[in-house]
Amino acid sequence: MRTSLAVGTSPVSEDCVQVTNTKPYLKEMREEARRYQAALIKVYGEPPAGAFLKIVEHNHDFGPYLEVEVFYDDEDEKQEEYALTLEGGLDTWAEADMKKDTATMEQRDTEYITDLMKELCMDEDSE
Repeated sequence: MRTSLAVGTSPVSEDCVQVTNTKPYLKEMREEARRYQAALIKVYGEPPAGAFLKIVEHNHDFGPYLEVEVFYDDEDEKQEEYALTLEGGLDTWAEADMKKDTATMEQRDTEYITDLMKELCMDEDSE
C-alpha cells in the first residue's frame, strides 16, 4: 500500500527555519527543504523504483510548514527499507559534505528589517 514518512526539513542537530508570524519564512524554508532532500539523496542514494521524495506543505496554528516526505509502497521490501533508513535523517549538514546556508538567512533577516523600517517611516510621514 502506498504510504509516506516525514523526514524533516533539515538535519536534526542543526538550526532550521522556524514557522513565525513576524516575517516571511516559506521561501527560505522551501530552499532549506530542497537542500535537505538533496543531502538525503547524496548520503542514502536515489530512491528505489516506485519510491520518491517530495516536499509537502502542512498547516499549523501559526502558519504552514514544510516537510520532506518519502513516499513508498510498504509491500515492496526495497522501498520500505529505503524509507525506514531515511526516517533516521541526518544529524548535521556535514554528513552530506554540506554547510548550513546561513548567508541566505542573514540576508533575508536584514532585508526584512530594512523593509519593516521603511514601512514604519512611511507610517510616521503620513501622520
